[in-house]
Amino acid sequence: MEHSRSRLRWEDFTFVNFRVRFSLKVAGRLIYGVGAVLLVVWGGYAKRLKPTSVSPAKLSWNPGVISSGEALLARGGGLSAVAADFAWIQAMMAWERGNEAETVRGLHAAVLFNPRPHSFWVNGARILAFDIASWRLERLEAAISQVPRAARAKILEEQARQALSFLARGEEVLGQSAVLAIESGLIHLHARKDRLAASACFRRAIESGATPD
Repeated sequence: MEHSRSRLRWEDFTFVNFRVRFSLKVAGRLIYGVGAVLLVVWGGYAKRLKPTSVSPAKLSWNPGVISSGEALLARGGGLSAVAADFAWIQAMMAWERGNEAETVRGLHAAVLFNPRPHSFWVNGARILAFDIASWRLERLEAAISQVPRAARAKILEEQARQALSFLARGEEVLGQSAVLAIESGLIHLHARKDRLAASACFRRAIESGATPD
């Protein structure tokens, strides 16, 4: 009898544990589904919006202000900000899995929905320049024992160029930005080992008149 009661408690615990895991799984799928619907709905709405310009706030460290009320439902937030946050979360989940394609897609989606946060541009550029370069090198090293120096340099250069292009796009949208110029300089310096190009970016950041504290 004592053994039966002990076995019953363990079965109850297992069942509860299963219910908890099942509930979390269902909740996760529901959140993912709602987010996906939100992105689809917003994507259709965004196609009907008029083009908007984003200009940096003068002498401010803020990313900038949206000039048209059509772009956001509310200043500093709205549906586009929610969609951007969800896209960024998707990118980070893909990043944790080492999924290059999904990570890149999420980074670009986030800045498409809400280009104002500097963190999207800066962290996205770092992922492109360093993390994805590391993944590509790891895959290459798994395929061949000795990776040629030229092949290694080619991958590092390609990813650095992608990151610099990403940051340049950010400056096209936000206007001249010391934050993005500094990040471009750091990528030139550390990823490309190009001190001349790095110094040019740092000089541009200083001349912008909006340097970080």
